[in-house]
Order: sequence, then structure tokens, then C-alpha cells
Amino acid sequence: MAAPHQDVGFRHGPVEGVGVKVLVTGHQGYIGSVLCPLLCTHGHTVVGLDTGFFEGCDFLEAPTDVRMLRRDLRDMAAADLDGIDGVVHLAALSNDPIG
Repeated sequence: MAAPHQDVGFRHGPVEGVGVKVLVTGHQGYIGSVLCPLLCTHGHTVVGLDTGFFEGCDFLEAPTDVRMLRRDLRDMAAADLDGIDGVVHLAALSNDPIG
């Protein structure tokens, strides 16, 4: 096992001109709808994951440069994470529309 201070191959901090591919769960929600365009503006590739339960209750216009996976987080497969460098987990049920 590597010592806590030892570099184990992860990127440490931003690298000029190098974006990462980020999966944002709950990307259509209150925070995700603001975060995704910010990440794109800073040169990152964003993949959004959302069930779409609250589609049409938009805070902002949906970003067009975000690839979307429409499914429940619990239905993710390992292959869905291929090429993903990081995950921002914002998904949660609020005011559950299913009851």
C-alpha cells in the first residue's frame, strides 16, 4: 500500500490546458445546472447523469455540450465510467415525484 504522501498516479491540482472528463450525477438539479456550464467553460468534458424526474422544472437552459445519461444512479454499469476522470455526486431525491 502506498504511503499517504506518495504520488499514486492521480493528478494533483489543475494542469494548464488539460481538461478532465467529469461525470456529474444530478446534473439537471439546482446545483448541477450551474456547475456543468462552469466545468465546460473551464475546459472540462462533462457527462451528466439524471433520471429526468423533474424535467421541465429548469433553473437554467440545459447546456448543449453535456452528454446525458438518462437513468437511475443505481442502474449504472462499470462501462458507464470508462474514460471518466472524476465524479461529482449531486444526485438525490427531493420532493419525491413517485410518492
